[in-house]
Amino acid sequence: MKAFFVPLIIALSLLGCTNAPVAKNQNHSVEPKYAQAYRYAYMALQEGNWPAYQKMMRKVIDLSTSEGASPERRAVFWYEYGRASGVVCAWNDAEFALTVARNLDAKTGGPVHQSLSELGRMNVARKEYIKAVDNFTLAMEAWADYHKKNSEHEQTSDLSRAAVLEDFAYALEQLGRQPSEVEKLRKEVAVIRNENAEKGDVHADQTPYATQCSVL
Repeated sequence: MKAFFVPLIIALSLLGCTNAPVAKNQNHSVEPKYAQAYRYAYMALQEGNWPAYQKMMRKVIDLSTSEGASPERRAVFWYEYGRASGVVCAWNDAEFALTVARNLDAKTGGPVHQSLSELGRMNVARKEYIKAVDNFTLAMEAWADYHKKNSEHEQTSDLSRAAVLEDFAYALEQLGRQPSEVEKLRKEVAVIRNENAEKGDVHADQTPYATQCSVL
């Protein structure tokens, strides 16, 4: 994302989401309304309906706030709302939401690099290369710091991270930065993709920014 990791998977794990909405969890207690709302939002995402996903995630955020959801969960919801807003070109909402997600993660020791990476990718989509480089630089620092403090988390070289590094290299190139900086990032991208190709993994989960703007 969200990204070096997939916050959506985290949310599904936290909420126990499945493809079909249900009213109770495994402990037979009534689920909070935001969890039920998220199930419907997730179905919209599975269908590729980002406009509907954005609207539903706004409802999830409102419900999770009023129902006192943990900061960790709310960070995921703000992150997802930010991504969806960027897909439909609601840029102000997207930047605000991803910034909120970043701040919540910063307070709880969460993966700040995810929101920063998405902000950078969104900047590239808007040709805001100076902002993109700033956000990617912060994301790289935050990524290293997060894994240093959370050694139990494996530092995976996944394809989503490769996509972020590729966008970082592209933004640097557009600003006329040192070719050596660009080449270093692209070499890392090539290594990651080769490693994943050997494992049979060729799919990268990327947010399709600015691809459903006409629906607004």
